[in-house]
Amino acid sequence: MTTQSTSEDRSATRPPPGAFERLAAFDGLFLRSEHLNLMQEYAYSVAAAVASAGGPGIVWGFEVSLSQGKVNVSPGLAVMDDGRPLRSNDLLQLEIDELTAAAGIYYEVRLGWDTWQEGEEAVQGLLCDSGCGDNGAVRSARLLEGPSVLVTKVDRVTELASHTDRRRSWLASYLFEEEDDALGRLPRGYDTELPLAWRPMAPPPVRDSLPLAVLLPPRGDGAWELDTWMVRRDRGAAPPRRYWEGRLRMRPWDVFLAQVLQFQAQVADEATSSGTAPDTAKVRSTLKEQAQASRRLAAAFQGRPEQADLEALSQQTTWLEEMLSRSSIARLSPGGARRAKGSVGPPGGTLIEIPPAGFLPCSSDGLETVRDAVETYLASPGLVRRVCRCSLGDVGRLFEDAQHRDRTTLASPGTTTGETQAIDVHVPSEGDRATTTWVLFTRTERLECPEHESPQEDSSEKPSAAEEASAPSTRASARTRSAKPAAKKPGAAKGQQ
Repeated sequence: MTTQSTSEDRSATRPPPGAFERLAAFDGLFLRSEHLNLMQEYAYSVAAAVASAGGPGIVWGFEVSLSQGKVNVSPGLAVMDDGRPLRSNDLLQLEIDELTAAAGIYYEVRLGWDTWQEGEEAVQGLLCDSGCGDNGAVRSARLLEGPSVLVTKVDRVTELASHTDRRRSWLASYLFEEEDDALGRLPRGYDTELPLAWRPMAPPPVRDSLPLAVLLPPRGDGAWELDTWMVRRDRGAAPPRRYWEGRLRMRPWDVFLAQVLQFQAQVADEATSSGTAPDTAKVRSTLKEQAQASRRLAAAFQGRPEQADLEALSQQTTWLEEMLSRSSIARLSPGGARRAKGSVGPPGGTLIEIPPAGFLPCSSDGLETVRDAVETYLASPGLVRRVCRCSLGDVGRLFEDAQHRDRTTLASPGTTTGETQAIDVHVPSEGDRATTTWVLFTRTERLECPEHESPQEDSSEKPSAAEEASAPSTRASARTRSAKPAAKKPGAAKGQQ
């Protein structure tokens, strides 16, 4: 039997915590600031609740870059964990000259939420014992809300100090594994039992800022190293979907994409930095110094005829340095110029793991050279299991198929990658001709389906050996996808290179 609450029951019941509060206006109500603020707060809280149901993350922009001792964050739009929107239409900057550059630490560039009061309005009158007027007082009548840039020190990953050339790839692997564990992917490496309870998602934690990038301190006289995709996550699926994807051994799309983009960005940075000619770098440094000297002289000659000439010289020198910089990047980046056939220009042994899928620069007219080129590029002999031709239209499907597979650990120097740590390389082709200057790699799928003879099967009905040899084989081909290596807790084996 179904019962319904009466109006008396409803009026006697207290509202639950978190209920939305709004103004119930009526004729004769003396409208005051608290009523107007309540109207705004109701609209804001409802909008934030709806936005949080779609999940947090960066919608567009908020790209981080470094220049002249500053962190620069481009305009963008984002949604915080609690649904608050963050929007900026101009460049945000923060000085980093005072940051500590020590081994074993790194910094996170984060996007916070802040408020600013702006504008003044005269107080026309107050309901108080002294009557109208407030002796000419003014108050701020506008409140601006928007993003602020934060740089947070992280020193909890103590193993980072033991890594040098491979620290960027090692830290990425560590953070990605930590994220996988936080998603609750089943079965966990150290807990292979199936859970007995399948409860709905609990309230997710609410962060007070969103991560945008990682800053690694300079080594020696080097520069700060920036990595965006270790921690940045673009806005993806709603929280319930992310939760159940993790529980069901799936990888959310934004996490998969971040792992791929982190690899692509590091490969591009390594190719650029390792190939920069020392002479070019020296010339660029000299040009910068000359431009700064010209600006100082122009300031000293202010109001004199020489000032205009010195300012023009400074502008021309700066322009020349920028052109030289762009030329170097275009020439040295993987996509900047067509490489020699069969070559992908190795970035060095700086990689520890690679994502389930990714792209490598490679120009070759034959499959026989692709295997060696890719294994040389990734410094992992025996890594490539198959090299396959595919149509350009199949690349997206092949890439997407690898979304939920494990990451691949590359061979240590002087060793060979095992069978369970293998990748397939797909070459977009038309006939025997490659149609691109890049290839797609995916973690090899492992699917073994051995056929067993049924005990009730009549042996007289089995075909002869000759008949079986002449008949088309119906045995499923073994496709191998490596299982994740021996399960470990996050960071359990992170000290190994």
